[in-house]
Amino acid sequence: MFFTCFALILVPFLRIPFKSTEAYQLKQHGPFFKPVLICSGIVLVAFFAESGVESWGAIHIERSLNGGPAQGAMGPVSLGLTMAFGRFSGQFFVNKFSEFKVILWGIIGSALGIIMATFGWQLLAAYIGFGIFGLGISVVGPIGLLLVGRAVHPSRRVEAIGRVAAINFSGFCFAPALIGILSQLFGLRIAFACLGAILLLALFFVLNFFMNYGRSLD
Repeated sequence: MFFTCFALILVPFLRIPFKSTEAYQLKQHGPFFKPVLICSGIVLVAFFAESGVESWGAIHIERSLNGGPAQGAMGPVSLGLTMAFGRFSGQFFVNKFSEFKVILWGIIGSALGIIMATFGWQLLAAYIGFGIFGLGISVVGPIGLLLVGRAVHPSRRVEAIGRVAAINFSGFCFAPALIGILSQLFGLRIAFACLGAILLLALFFVLNFFMNYGRSLD
């Protein structure tokens, strides 16, 4: 399993020969590796947190808050509903405000939501926390892919988005296992708190990106 995941991570770095089109030959210079690396950090954190909460949210409610199976299932339900709303309405908010504001508040909101769900001592607080988390995290990954597509030259846009997406789907594989290890060692509350801290790391990548490429997005 480990070697399979490792091989999948290396796939985006493979160089496959192909016939270069005229558009691709026109301009291959310009930023590529750096925006791909920065946006990979953004999207990886988003996918990692999303997968971890989705996999362990119901168990957290059942074990930490002594909820029943039906009550535990309501955690992922609230997460899914707000994520769906955020994904469908994300473009509207990006057009109304800006990519920077939407992704910034998405990261902060999702971190606050997971902390609320982690340390809330009532089921309602956990449901609200999961809902806030879902609403915030729903826009982080898609905007991260949007940013890398706008930062690189149009002739390399598909390549950049493909690499970011392929690399960061590994977050879906590793997050549940890591949360399980942390919960075994320290408990689910500490494991979820670590997710909130990891989410805040995305702020570093976001600020770094807009400091380097913010003007090119105007």
